[in-house]
Amino acid sequence: MRVAACLMTLCIPAVSLLAAGCPDTGASYDDFAARYDKINPGTTVASGPSQCETPLGSDMEATGNWLFTLSVKLNPKKAFVLSAAVTAEMQDDGSMLVDMSLQPLSATDQTTPVCGATIEFTDLPVAPDGSFAWVLAPNETPLSLCGEANPISMSEILTGLQIAGTICGPADAPFACGTVTGIVEAPLPDFDLTGSSFTMQKALTDGSFPPPVLNCERAPADF
Repeated sequence: MRVAACLMTLCIPAVSLLAAGCPDTGASYDDFAARYDKINPGTTVASGPSQCETPLGSDMEATGNWLFTLSVKLNPKKAFVLSAAVTAEMQDDGSMLVDMSLQPLSATDQTTPVCGATIEFTDLPVAPDGSFAWVLAPNETPLSLCGEANPISMSEILTGLQIAGTICGPADAPFACGTVTGIVEAPLPDFDLTGSSFTMQKALTDGSFPPPVLNCERAPADF
């Protein structure tokens, strides 16, 4: 299984927003898989924490703009919100490869782009059943997020970030959700994100985003 490719702002050392080079993502994925299996007994890193009642019918259902919400267990109601531009390509075996561009949004209004450059990923794999496990940032090369996007402390964040879940239909309202792991380097050194959650909601037909929700139960965020 391929994991996220390293682009301009993905592989970020602690003192810089620019990449020096790609980490060993294969080893990082193996470590993530072992942690995921321990945290989520009865599932696998390939199947994710849930299965789709209505799987996506085509890559076009995944392609488009999404609202990405990250709920951190430290203060789960105060969610991080990003917009995600997604392009998906169906493969011969029914799986998909996803390119994703994340734009952090203001913690104040959840709509204004902040933090400058987007965070880019390519070739993120999605299994035929809609499940996925993505190493967005290995713990050794943390991702950087500016304080304007941090609803908890307004401090800059450096963190490893791995997500596992399922993306489901129906075509008029695709939805993805699952679990989050990773080790925060700043502002809380060695804080473990295990127990956190994420969601992705596709933009409405008028181009607007639905209200942010925190988890697979679609609990509303509190701002």
